[in-house]
Amino acid sequence: MRIRDKPIDKAIERLNLMLMKLMHKRKIKAATWDQNGLVPRALIHIEELKKHYGGYHFEGEDKDSFVAIGPTRIRWKLNLA
Repeated sequence: MRIRDKPIDKAIERLNLMLMKLMHKRKIKAATWDQNGLVPRALIHIEELKKHYGGYHFEGEDKDSFVAIGPTRIRWKLNLA
């Protein structure tokens, strides 16, 4: 039986149980990560960026901003402030 077919109090209890299970599952999964580093998704993203890093060069515009110029002359403005 689906949640929407239940009375409101039972539906809220069921949703609460689902959320508690989800949070517990994520807590267990996060416990296996390296606590001194970044989360795995960020590490994957950084590795992907490293593959393309050599194709760009950077020029400073002022103290806190740079322009990244890509292999196809695409320009990206980076604001570090």
